[in-house]
Amino acid sequence: MIPPQAHAMLKKHLLSLPDKPFRLNDITIWPVTFFLSIGLLTTFLSKDPRYLAVTVMATIAWRALHHFSQGINQLCIEEYFDTASEYLLASPVETKHFVIAGTIIGAIKMAVIITLIALTATLFFQFPPISIPALAGAIAINAVFGVQLGLILLGLTYTYGNESAVASYIITDAISILSAAFFPIALLPWPMQAIALLLPSTHAFALIKASQGIEAFNPIAAIATLTAWLVAAILIHNYLLKNARKKGTLVRIK
Repeated sequence: MIPPQAHAMLKKHLLSLPDKPFRLNDITIWPVTFFLSIGLLTTFLSKDPRYLAVTVMATIAWRALHHFSQGINQLCIEEYFDTASEYLLASPVETKHFVIAGTIIGAIKMAVIITLIALTATLFFQFPPISIPALAGAIAINAVFGVQLGLILLGLTYTYGNESAVASYIITDAISILSAAFFPIALLPWPMQAIALLLPSTHAFALIKASQGIEAFNPIAAIATLTAWLVAAILIHNYLLKNARKKGTLVRIK
């Protein structure tokens, strides 16, 4: 059963979604136009259906990383834009309520995006053979990693307020590039490869590319990095929350 605090945040977010063009575009126009631009470029550069298959799956998996991380943080930052942040943070909400509501929101948005990307791929391209197990695994890895990032982003919001909103998008976009979502990781300079291998998302995209015979996938590395990031995310979030309480920024994020 969903806790009432999480249910209230979830309900408010979903009911207010039609009145916020930015949020609607984030799950409709932007992912579709992005996929079209990358998909058309892929088919122009190569007729090998494997690369289009990677583009389809990687686009979906990337959006999983985006929405599961942003879903948690948006629940807090949108209250700022609605001039209600003090009321939310002064109410009996806990981190777990942000995580529960944000995870459900991420799952709902992913269902919409998967449908739109599949329809777009069918209409504009000769739909390539994709690996459903690999796609599901990549989505799962990025969803878990996204929640972990969401905890860190939420802590940053507690400390830096609305200034962290732009930073949250920069962080997730930079991670997707560093994770070699649409190209072999070997194309990255070696120092960047070493950093990339510490990210669970790198292994998620490797799973996609491995399903097309393009790159190897290491499940042990995927589990190890997810575990390490879970510990790091909890520690960082708790530190930032404690620091925000100490400095008094928790209810003054403006």
